[in-house]
Amino acid sequence: MSENNLTNKQYSNKMEVLRFLIVGIIATIFDLLTKLIVNTVIGDSLNSLNDGNFTKTFLGYLAGFIVGVIINYLLSTFWVFKNVKDDKKSKTLKGIMLFFLFSLLGFLIGLAITYGLGYLISLGGIDILDFKLFSGESSFFSAEFWQYFASCLTDGAFWLYIFVFCFQTIVVLVWNYVTRKKFIYIAPKEDQSENNKK
Repeated sequence: MSENNLTNKQYSNKMEVLRFLIVGIIATIFDLLTKLIVNTVIGDSLNSLNDGNFTKTFLGYLAGFIVGVIINYLLSTFWVFKNVKDDKKSKTLKGIMLFFLFSLLGFLIGLAITYGLGYLISLGGIDILDFKLFSGESSFFSAEFWQYFASCLTDGAFWLYIFVFCFQTIVVLVWNYVTRKKFIYIAPKEDQSENNKK
C-alpha cells in the first residue's frame, strides 16, 4: 500500500472511530434519559416488593438499552461503518441478530458493573440504584419540579450515579466497537492485513 493510501486509510479509520463515538454519545443520552424517565414514572410503586429497587433499576436499564441499541444499530449501519467488505451483511437477519446479541452481552456487562459498583457504594450508605432525577409528584412547569431538579445536581448520589453510568458506558463502548468491527462490519482484507502489520 502506498504512503498516500496508508494516510487516507488512517484518516478513514480515525473518522470511523469519531463517528462511532458521536453515535455512542447520542445513544447514551437517549439511554440515560430513558432510564431516568422509567425510574421516575415507576417511582415508589415497587417498594412493596422485596426486590422493588432491583426490579425498578432493571426495568429502567432494560428500557434504556432497547432505545439505545435501536438508535445505535440504525446509525452504525447507515453512517458509522463505511469501509466494510460486505455492507449488506449488517442488514441481513443474521447481521441484525449478531448486532443485538453482542449488544445484549454488552448490556449484561454494563448491568453487572452498575449493580456491582452500586452495591459497593451502598456500603457507604449511598443508594444510587434508587436515584430519581425528576420528582414524579410535580409537573414539569412547576417551581417544585425545578427546585427538586436543582437539589439533585448538588446531591453526591447524583454524581456517583453519573460516574458509574459513564464508567460502565466506556467499558461497553469498547466492547461494542471491537465486536462489531470484528464480526459484523468487517474491513476489506487488505485493510485487515495492514492492521495486522502494525
